Amino acid sequence: MRITKELFQVVPDEETAKKLFKENVDTVELGISSYCNRTCSYCPNSFVDRKSAEIQMSDELFDNVMHQLKKIDYAETITIHRYNEPFSDFSYALRRIEAIKDLLPNSKLVISTNGDYLTRERLLLVVNSLTARDSLHITLHFASQDRDYEEKKNELKKRVENLGFNHSEYTESPLKTSTWLDFGQKCRIEYRVINFFAGFSTSMITDRGETLNELKVITRRVRPCFTTVTQMQIDFDGSLQPCCNIHSSVAAHSKYSMGRLDSSSSIFLVYCSSKYVQWRKSMISFQEKDAPCQSCTDSTPQDGPETMKNRLRIALMRRKVGL
Repeated sequence: MRITKELFQVVPDEETAKKLFKENVDTVELGISSYCNRTCSYCPNSFVDRKSAEIQMSDELFDNVMHQLKKIDYAETITIHRYNEPFSDFSYALRRIEAIKDLLPNSKLVISTNGDYLTRERLLLVVNSLTARDSLHITLHFASQDRDYEEKKNELKKRVENLGFNHSEYTESPLKTSTWLDFGQKCRIEYRVINFFAGFSTSMITDRGETLNELKVITRRVRPCFTTVTQMQIDFDGSLQPCCNIHSSVAAHSKYSMGRLDSSSSIFLVYCSSKYVQWRKSMISFQEKDAPCQSCTDSTPQDGPETMKNRLRIALMRRKVGL
């Protein structure tokens, strides 16, 4: 990340915008479809409809994003995530994965899934499409009425053992239990169960933009956030969100949309547009944050505003960029 004053100004020149994007964006998150087969209680999909239809990201939109990233030789992280189950249509997901690795071979692909549609044979197909830089994270989720962490840990062990792959020892904490499948020099595959109800103030437990009060652990966020500097979140329909905690199907979140990409949009000019600029300005301070960020625990540094180091760092940064 290279904070400069241009990040806090609308930039109409695409070459300058490309440079800013390449210097700062380390994660592009894609929602390749709308559908999720689960309604986990710690996810907004528990109260919005992501089951009745499966809308896939169009070839035109996907190709536009990929070819623009190719122009800057994008070599950072691409995640397949955003409130959907990517493998509900396995052949479609595999085609998207193969295209990403073909067009952006130096990128790091990170895929999140609930694993419901994966078998031993399908896992091998995914592994053959990925490289040693890439990873697949398979999370066994809690149902709304089922919060027995010990039971889920036992289910995790049984499922991994039934797959028949070599795997590492299980690592456990009050928050997460996981094991890694062994594919030698190929990609990393993690099977895990996360205890979202552990009650710890951690980046793995968020209230998803103030939509899940049960997971709220703070009421006054003051720490800065650089998500709109370092990330671009793209939904299946091209809609852009400021971060992973904002859900395009949540009515209360609609006013936070950063716009919508189509088959001809410049992702670089959008990154330097007024909405991104305004959001960055609102987050680069130790002042109390407004909705939907007031109770967010995500993407926070360990030391707070009371430390001299952070006071000086933010003061100097704001002065540098003219805020």
